[in-house]
Order: sequence, then structure tokens, then C-alpha cells
Amino acid sequence: MTTAVIKTGGKQYLVQEGSAIRIEKLAGAAGQQIKFKEVLLTADDKIVQLGRLIIKTAQVTAKIIEQGKL
Repeated sequence: MTTAVIKTGGKQYLVQEGSAIRIEKLAGAAGQQIKFKEVLLTADDKIVQLGRLIIKTAQVTAKIIEQGKL
């Protein structure tokens, strides 16, 4: 299972494949796929990548489940 730390809205989030997280409002509609390009760390069973600021070759793809207030 791949784990990543992404940055969005000035905050960092630990994410894993298949998990759902609640974050600040994003541009887009429910069901729309989005990509997070500010990936600070990725890790799986064999390899850990840690960026100085961000890992330029990594991105996380997610789907907006719903929009609402936190």
C-alpha cells in the first residue's frame, strides 16, 4: 500500500490508497477527479521518497466525494 504526504491549502495531509480524508474546499464538483502535485513524501513496502520541498516527479490523484463545510 502506498502512503503519501500531500500539501494543499497550506496544510499537510497523510493519505493512503483507498482512504477518504476531509480537507478544505477544492475547486471542482462531486465525482470529479483531481491531482495533488505538492507531494512531500511517498512510501510503499520497499521505497521511501522524501523531497526537499516537494517530490517533483510525484503526484496524488483523488476523487471529490462531496463538497461541504468543515
